[in-house]
Amino acid sequence: MTRSQDKIHHELLELEKNSRLRTLKTVEEREGNYIWISGVRYLNCSSNDYLGIAGDIRLKKKFLEWCSDRLDFLETDLSSSSSRLLTGNSSIYDKTEKFIAELYGKEDCIIFSSGYHMNAGFFAAMYEKGDLIVADKLVHASIIDGLKLSRAEHIRYNHLDNEHLRKILSENRTKYRSVVIVTESVFSMDGDTADIAELVKISGEFDAQLFVDEAHAVGCAGEKGLGICEKTGMTGRIDFLAGTAGKALGGAGAFIVCDSAVKQYLVNRCRSFIFTTALPPMNISWMKFIFTKVPEMKKERAELTLNSISLRKLFIQNGLATAGDSHIVPLITGDDARTVALSEKLKDSGIFVPSIRPPTVPAGASRLRFSLTAKMTGPEIRSIAEAVLEALK
Repeated sequence: MTRSQDKIHHELLELEKNSRLRTLKTVEEREGNYIWISGVRYLNCSSNDYLGIAGDIRLKKKFLEWCSDRLDFLETDLSSSSSRLLTGNSSIYDKTEKFIAELYGKEDCIIFSSGYHMNAGFFAAMYEKGDLIVADKLVHASIIDGLKLSRAEHIRYNHLDNEHLRKILSENRTKYRSVVIVTESVFSMDGDTADIAELVKISGEFDAQLFVDEAHAVGCAGEKGLGICEKTGMTGRIDFLAGTAGKALGGAGAFIVCDSAVKQYLVNRCRSFIFTTALPPMNISWMKFIFTKVPEMKKERAELTLNSISLRKLFIQNGLATAGDSHIVPLITGDDARTVALSEKLKDSGIFVPSIRPPTVPAGASRLRFSLTAKMTGPEIRSIAEAVLEALK
């Protein structure tokens, strides 16, 4: 065994010993709220399909009927075969970016191949030595990687602690040419929500830009389903509003709505945009198709809210540790091994909810994260709580 093989073997054994070894689960079939793994049917509580779009056969058929009449058109191609700066920028990209920008009332929009491409590349391109990035401590790993790739200084403020953010800015703002505050709107591990209006106020006080990642809020909040920024009336005050099509919108890719000059700069300087093959036109056509439907999905948003309130209430009534105020409902268990065991017991009850362990969350904060959907029924929500209580006996 070579030294590198020995290292890999040792680290895998350590992960297994500490109940932190991850393995891939193959999903064989999906039908609505249910998935099949190894031939067993489970209620899927670990999807980001918040509005039920990805599992909606009716929508899929309608889209494919539209495609079938356009098979000779570029917008239904299954490959871009190139980066966007070469020949991959098909007309559907221009149409979709314009459509999204208009929805948000912004000047422009730029689509990336994934949320990771977007966040890792944006900060590396936009900020350099002499700039400061101040980010919430619980921002997504893709943002953290973007901070590391940037040559700018970066400081993390305590989660949702706006007074700590103010203190950092008071002590540091004059030392830097430009400053950007970075947050998510809905945080994916605790399911809690940032005070966007207050962050807008703080950014104005300190002449700072504001970047808001709405990955877990797009589709789920706001009158038109555009996210927390829309819900709070702050969309027009956000410098960089980011979202993803891979969660509630049931597709792939991510986007930032911004000024046209920022878009042009990213096209020229963002390596994760420049040096990757563009998503297939078919994916972008689906993104545009779904964005035309999301504003109408008020009933689904109401059902999603009701489901999350119901499950969180059931957990609290039974003395279980939870957090947040969104459609993501964590059950905080703390211990890694206990969390893994609880996940396995729930599988025996037909509920699929994998354990979330370090490094995704801090040590001692392992949990089960219930990602709910609008299509879950009242009996299904109650069955989740009942299964958890039974498994904890």
